[in-house]
Amino acid sequence: MDFGGADGSPGGSGTATGYAKARAAREVCQAQLAKLELDRQKSILVRADEVRVGAFSMARKARDQLIALPERVAATLAATENPADVQRILEEEIERICQEISDAERP
Repeated sequence: MDFGGADGSPGGSGTATGYAKARAAREVCQAQLAKLELDRQKSILVRADEVRVGAFSMARKARDQLIALPERVAATLAATENPADVQRILEEEIERICQEISDAERP
């Protein structure tokens, strides 16, 4: 930002113009900060670290549920002879996991 005179020297009538530009820039920045704070308070904006923690938590929950899936349905599937029933059981379990993750409380 240029705060000097028209000839590049400090002072003179250029200083007043430089001051006005600096003040206008400051006002713009303050207005932008105020808007960001308002958006944060309205929950339009959220902190990036909160989003990362929430995404990690949901991904971990999905991973844990999927890893537990074979152990949870193995006996049922072993006793099931009809391939269509096996598919239905797997689809229901996967849908249950997806619904549980979807219903999880967001941070």
